[in-house]
Amino acid sequence: MYQVLQKVASFFWPELKEMSPSRSMVGVGDTLTVLYTLPILAIGLGWLYHVSDFSIFQTEWKMILLFAVIIALFSYLNFFMIIEFREDRYGSAEGAFNSMAVWAAAFIFGPTTLWIMVCLQTLILLFSYARPKNKAARWNDMRDFLLTTSGFTIPYLVGLQVYQTLGGVYPLPSLDWPNISAASLAIIVNFLVFILIWLPYFLYALFVQKTLTRSSNLRPITFFFIMALAMPTLAHPFAILAAGLYTNNGLFSFNFFIIGLFVISILTRQFSHTAESNRQQTRQLEKLESLGRAILSSPPDMSTLPEILAKHVPNMFTAGNVIIWVIPGQILYKSSHDWEIDLSPIWDWGCETVESQSFAANSKLPWNPEETDHRPIVFTPVLAQEGQEVIGGIYMELRQLAQPWNKRSLRRLYPAVQNLADQIASAIYRSEEYARSIALEKVSQEIQIAGQIQASFLPNQFPNLPGWQLAVTLEPAGGLSGDFFDLIPLSNGRLGLVIADVTDKGIGAALYMALCRTLIRTYAFEYQSRPDLVISEANERILQDARANLFITCFYGVLDPREGTLTYVNAGHNPPILTSNRESTSLSALARTGMPMGIEEDASWERRTISFTDGDKLILYTDGVTEAQNEIGATFDEQLLIECILKHPDNTAFQLQEQIMKDIKSFVAGAPQFDDITLMILEKELQNHTLIRDPAPGNPLTS
Repeated sequence: MYQVLQKVASFFWPELKEMSPSRSMVGVGDTLTVLYTLPILAIGLGWLYHVSDFSIFQTEWKMILLFAVIIALFSYLNFFMIIEFREDRYGSAEGAFNSMAVWAAAFIFGPTTLWIMVCLQTLILLFSYARPKNKAARWNDMRDFLLTTSGFTIPYLVGLQVYQTLGGVYPLPSLDWPNISAASLAIIVNFLVFILIWLPYFLYALFVQKTLTRSSNLRPITFFFIMALAMPTLAHPFAILAAGLYTNNGLFSFNFFIIGLFVISILTRQFSHTAESNRQQTRQLEKLESLGRAILSSPPDMSTLPEILAKHVPNMFTAGNVIIWVIPGQILYKSSHDWEIDLSPIWDWGCETVESQSFAANSKLPWNPEETDHRPIVFTPVLAQEGQEVIGGIYMELRQLAQPWNKRSLRRLYPAVQNLADQIASAIYRSEEYARSIALEKVSQEIQIAGQIQASFLPNQFPNLPGWQLAVTLEPAGGLSGDFFDLIPLSNGRLGLVIADVTDKGIGAALYMALCRTLIRTYAFEYQSRPDLVISEANERILQDARANLFITCFYGVLDPREGTLTYVNAGHNPPILTSNRESTSLSALARTGMPMGIEEDASWERRTISFTDGDKLILYTDGVTEAQNEIGATFDEQLLIECILKHPDNTAFQLQEQIMKDIKSFVAGAPQFDDITLMILEKELQNHTLIRDPAPGNPLTS
């Protein structure tokens, strides 16, 4: 059956076939209603013309004009009730005292006065058609005109015919029971015929409701039609009183009564506005609250946000079309797939505003001043959670229901729309924070793995050096270290000692450290007794192969345990401290013998040699020792390091290392560590005992 009806409607409106099922069904209903009400109106107008006495417009033109003004004013002061009869589909049941005024005029002057309402409805249609509109809006306007105008012809003419049959005359002679009962029966008959005219449209609407909702619950739309038919009829009995007052008490009493009805109309209209505003605000708060809960319980990556918006946004506002998007061009929600809208000009304008904006119907739009055929519009930017950067927008075209959308009523939507924008911004910020945390966790894992790899570069076995003691510790400030040390076994029992510091932190410094370690170790085997050549060759290769703009401070020495000598090069590193016990404890520094590595390719370094006697110690360290800071920014400088060494002249290498680290931790008093700490102490023993500390803090090794 529906296919047949669709074919008939498509003959007059071919575009119906290209619409979505829901819009097509509504369009079919509008088209069929126009087709069946058109002959009804034609019959009604013919009948009205036949029974009209047009001489009244000459003899009673003043009263006819007064009634025209009253009817027009009452038409404007309508009261209404907006009902949602399915998701995102609303209807407005309207009532007004205009039909009461039509009945009053008819009871006074007869059916001729029905032309007032016919002319008024025709003017409304002409004004509506004068504005540019799409085809769907024009069919809707024509449907409303034919239904309304048909309701003011045949039902009234049938009712007035009943009134005359029961002995009623014009004007209504008195307010006695026979006249009141005849007029009342006329109004009842009018209502029944009115229902018959609306019945086909009502039955089709029930079919659409059942088809689209796939539900047998037809109460909402049935209630809507009952209210839509009953509300205009509620005021009809007052027409009998108005006509009786005019006939028996004159124009003054009639006008006094009409003024009272005007006051009631104004109050009822205001109540309608307030009730509808409260209904909308309640609905918006409920939907925003449920939306907030849904966002909080959703995955943090924003993957389900479009589905959540599709569930909660459609009936949050009485909007015909809604689109929500975020940059770069990602549409989170669009109310209708067949709604075509060019977002480019809207976005170009909207990204410059940080506040909600609204535009009344048919007003000029800043992004397209030439377009005036549009519904009321509300635009709200979606602002970043931090700052005022526009990251998206909400664009709504509101339905033209009985409630008029003016600047004031549009601004009342701002809080709810801005709340919606804030929730979307919050969801976006949450997803960004989640992505950052995932990336940070991944980086942390990578740093942990890199730290493990870097730790594997450090010596895991210490050479056996009879008569010598070697203690080493390395405490990185983070997961990776720019400091490093190395112990390189050379020929003839010699040992290469390396302590170095890359002038940076993090992954880059760690990679640079790995490169330097490899190069120094490689050239150490090639030039076993020439630390100056080792550093020179490694420096040249670093500058050729790496372009990191980093440099390395490095101390490299070759220890000959049997001869008790150390041949070294200090490439810009902190001067190691040598303590001697020949007579009394004395200190000397092994000064820098050249610049840091990684600066000049043709740099050279001087080679020097020192001799150890029993009890001599060499303290090698990186700047993390002397630059350790406490909470007020003071540093554990070289002077404090020297004082610690002088206070404990008899400590072994391991004991002195423990004491220095203890003093550093006591000095910083829990303040964060900002730099890597590496400490190496070499001692020529007084006794034949060697104690070696593993580079992992707190695990001494002895051999």
